[in-house]
This record gives sequence, structure tokens and C-alpha cells, in this order.
Amino acid sequence: MKQPVYNTILTGLLMFTMLPAAHASSVAGQVKQGNEFYNKGQYEQAADLYQKALKKDPQSSVAEYNLGTALYKKGDYAASIDHLQKGLLSDDQKIQDKAQFNLGNAYYKFGAGKEQLNLQDAINDLEKSMTHYEKVLGRPQKDSDAQSNYEFVKKALERLKQKQQEQKDQKQDQKQQNQQDEQKQQNKDSKDSKDNKDSSGQDKKDQKPSKDSQKDNQKDNKDQEPNGQNNKDQDQQKPDNKDSENQNQKPGEDKKDQQPKSSGGQENNPPQPSGSADGASSKDQGMMTPQEAQMMLDDYQRNDEPKGMLYFMPKEGKDKPIQKDW
Repeated sequence: MKQPVYNTILTGLLMFTMLPAAHASSVAGQVKQGNEFYNKGQYEQAADLYQKALKKDPQSSVAEYNLGTALYKKGDYAASIDHLQKGLLSDDQKIQDKAQFNLGNAYYKFGAGKEQLNLQDAINDLEKSMTHYEKVLGRPQKDSDAQSNYEFVKKALERLKQKQQEQKDQKQDQKQQNQQDEQKQQNKDSKDSKDNKDSSGQDKKDQKPSKDSQKDNQKDNKDQEPNGQNNKDQDQQKPDNKDSENQNQKPGEDKKDQQPKSSGGQENNPPQPSGSADGASSKDQGMMTPQEAQMMLDDYQRNDEPKGMLYFMPKEGKDKPIQKDW
């Protein structure tokens, strides 16, 4: 980018002003001296001299323009813009055109420095830069430098606007992505909640038959309890009956040892004496005779007496203790 800065030495113009000769000589001298430092690249000293001239003549558009140009060279673009804009108030058209050109340069530099900090402010400054170049290009005299700077700033402005749009699209995409992620998370949470609810309901449903089964088992146990008690009572009674049988039954006897019945179904009573108190005979009273009783006893011993039970009386022998005879 061509950035020519119009360096004006307008000390000659001060000679034609209506100011007193001494005052004019003082302001013109400081402006002239400032121009000398400016041409040497000593912008700080030049700016100081221009400011001294403005203190003596605040209405001097020449001092305003020269001070704005020196501040631009120093890199103080904000202060430069302020003084160059005051230079536009000059009645001299040449000073106005030069101020417009240098304002285009200052706004470009000022905006380019804001790109990383505030992209929108940078775009605004570059648009102002193009506006000032356009005013120069609108003059009858064609300025090739102004045209070249205008094209350069135009491309830079398009690049910044494209960058701004990309950032907006990126933010929009990020916003949509966040919304989609949030929606997915909500759907997932809703699904998990539903699954947990279904699982909880299924668990309760699975547990219900177990409770019913437990109730049925308790009912069965309750119904079986009396039978179990009866069985226990019967078991307790069994030993008593067995013991009763054992007590009534003598050793070496079984059920057959009981008194046999006669063919007539009456019990056999022991023989009675032949003579009774009432004088009735044994046969008439249904009693057996001694002979019949003996025959029955012999028959019982032959048939019903347990076999194999032999009893031996201990015999005296070697094992018999020796008794003392003294």
C-alpha cells in the first residue's frame, strides 16, 4: 500500500495574514522549524514545535494539519485523526484534499490494529478510510496514490468482513451443535428414566408371585401343623402301647401263650373240684375235667411251646471257688 503523506511547509502563507508582524513571525518561525525536524524524520521534535504554534494561534489550520501528519508518523493514529479532522476546516482546498488523504491512511492504520481485539471496530475504521479516499477521488484532479490506497483498503475490508461472517457461522454452528447435544442428552435422560421405571415395575411384578408363593407356603404350613402335632402325639402314644404289651407279655411267651379257647369260644378255666358248693357237676357248669385239662396241656407243649430255649443249671467244677476248711 502506498501511503504518501503530504508534507506541507506553509510558513510562506503566514506572511500574508492580517496578524501583526511580530505574531506572524513567531508562528511562522515555529512551523518552519517544525518542518525542518519533520523532513529529518525527527517527528517528536516536529510535533512539539507545531503544538507551540497552535498555542499562539489555535485557529491555524496549517499548524493543525502539520501536527496531525507528524503524529501519524509517530504511530499515534487516534490523536492524528483528531488534528487532521480539524485541518479540514481550512479555507484552502489544497489543505482539505491533503487532510482527506492522510485521514484515509490514519483510519486504515488505526483499524488494522484492532483486528485481533475487536473485528467490528476494525471494519468500521476501514470503511471510514475508504470514505476519505473517495472524497479525494471525487475531485477533478485524479490522484493515483489515493486510487491505489483505496483498492488496497477495499480488499482488506472484504477480508475482514469474510472473517467476521466465518466467525458468525462458526458461532451459529456451535450453537446448533450445543442445542443438538442438549437435545440428545435430554432424550438420553428421558430414555434412561423410562428404562429405570420399566425395570422397577418389572422387578415389582417379578416379586409379586414370590410373595403369593410365600403366603401359600405359610398357609400350607399352617394347615399341616395340626397333622404334624397329631403325628407327634401318635408317636408319643406308640411307646406307651408297646410298653403296655411288653408288661402284659411275660418273657418266653408270645401271643399264642394266652389261654386257648375251646371250640365253643369260651375260655378254658382251671379245673375245679369235683364237688362244688351248689352240688352241680363240672360238666354241667361247662368246666373241663382233669383229664381234658391234662390232654390240652400236653397238646400245647407239643405245639405251642417255643423251641430252642434251653436253660442249663451251672455245674460245680474247676471254677468253683475253694472254700476254706480250717
